[in-house]
Amino acid sequence: MVNLCKSMFPDSAIAQAMSMKRTKCTDLTKALGTCISNELVSKLRINKFSVIIDETTDVSSTKCLTIFVKFFDQEAKLMKTGLLQLIDVYDENNEMVGSTGENLYNMIVNTLNAYNIPLDNLVGFAADGAANIMGGNNSISSRLREVFPGLTIFKCICHSIHLCASESVKHLPRHCEDLIRNIFTHFAHSAMRKYELKLAQTFLDLKPHKILHACTTRWLSLHAAVERVLEQWDALKLYFSRIEDQERLKSVEPIVRSLKDPSIFLWDLVDKANIVSFDPSLCTNHMPLNRVYLGSKVHGLLQLEEYNRDHEMVNDVRTRCREFLIRMCQQLKKRFDLDNKFFYMASFLDIKKVLQSKPRELLPTLHDFSMSVPRIYGGNLQDLDNEWRNLDSTFIPEEIKSCSITDFYVKLGGIKDNEGILMFNNLSQFALNVLSLPTTNTAAERLFSKLNLIKTDNRNKLLIPALQALTVISEKVRGEGCCYNFKPTQPMIECLGNFE
Repeated sequence: MVNLCKSMFPDSAIAQAMSMKRTKCTDLTKALGTCISNELVSKLRINKFSVIIDETTDVSSTKCLTIFVKFFDQEAKLMKTGLLQLIDVYDENNEMVGSTGENLYNMIVNTLNAYNIPLDNLVGFAADGAANIMGGNNSISSRLREVFPGLTIFKCICHSIHLCASESVKHLPRHCEDLIRNIFTHFAHSAMRKYELKLAQTFLDLKPHKILHACTTRWLSLHAAVERVLEQWDALKLYFSRIEDQERLKSVEPIVRSLKDPSIFLWDLVDKANIVSFDPSLCTNHMPLNRVYLGSKVHGLLQLEEYNRDHEMVNDVRTRCREFLIRMCQQLKKRFDLDNKFFYMASFLDIKKVLQSKPRELLPTLHDFSMSVPRIYGGNLQDLDNEWRNLDSTFIPEEIKSCSITDFYVKLGGIKDNEGILMFNNLSQFALNVLSLPTTNTAAERLFSKLNLIKTDNRNKLLIPALQALTVISEKVRGEGCCYNFKPTQPMIECLGNFE
């Protein structure tokens, strides 16, 4: 530790003299983590917040429940997301062991009570669609609805759309996804192959980008991997056509075959379409095959002779794509409550809409909107309505209109009339609290990546308290830009003083 301090603090004799071993270092890390967590808890005691949860298993096979919170910090005027607690689901020292809906619910409520966080401040909840979390009976959400009436509960839209796509993609050829994975595997562990691909990229004046991995448990990675293969399509064709005869590997044959198949390029280029309000399975609602829109790039390719002469292949692509869109629409209607008026009304908070007169005709009052999220707003509904109806007739500076949506409502809440009275304070608070509702649990997914970087095979003895402390410290430093900009608070300085 002494040698490390000398290299880290070459300009400070005091810092260079610092010395500690594993036990003291662990205790110091936990104490700093507790200081940061206490800051978060103090915010939750005075602000409305939502809870976001997910479960993960680390490299030591420890299954954790992550409890995140999302809220608008009234003091800092920022929307924030932070880790509140990591809990070992199978910790034998706890009364509740296992990931049943009852146990997970109790872990969440007990955590809030342990920190003395008012439960009335809880306004939203988001998680994936697992049965123990979002099931109709004996789940976390069923208990939350019973104990916290009016709580806004979201099933993660990212997980739901991923499931919709996973079901719909069964109607597309499997070899498209196989190609993406096979190409990555071919280059993954060979420096020579990566170098030879780079030569092909240089020859074709393409950017020397790496081939990306399409992770099976991270849905966003597949899109990025497909985009990268499309970007490097010509370089890949050049590379594999050159090595086909040289290496004579069985693993290369399906890649070469797919790269030579003109339909593969079409599949990867296909655009997305919006869901329609009518029954997508009715044949009378289907467009003729030759009018199915698959994107401008596909349309351009279909004009080429190479595709024009192969009518059977083109019709197969169009038929499968139409079937994909039909199944996607069906899955979206199945997994999403399209009749939920909350999403319709929330769309009126968009900056472009909220400043126009037309929305007042479509939504003359915010009464129903407020009633759809009863835990959000506890003020006078007429005051809220007055501010809503007066907004389009009030001059709003251009610099406010060009802000992000969070900054827009922050600055809107600070506008005063000639008598110095805040004109839109209620509307601002209502909108910011609505924006703090979580529609996805991707914050937890991002945390899992950080946990995997912190707790590795070489550091697999890290226990939950130390892991949580390291995570919240990392997030705190990241939130301030970098470690160079980080300024310890007075409680942190006092905490360090206790370890002299």
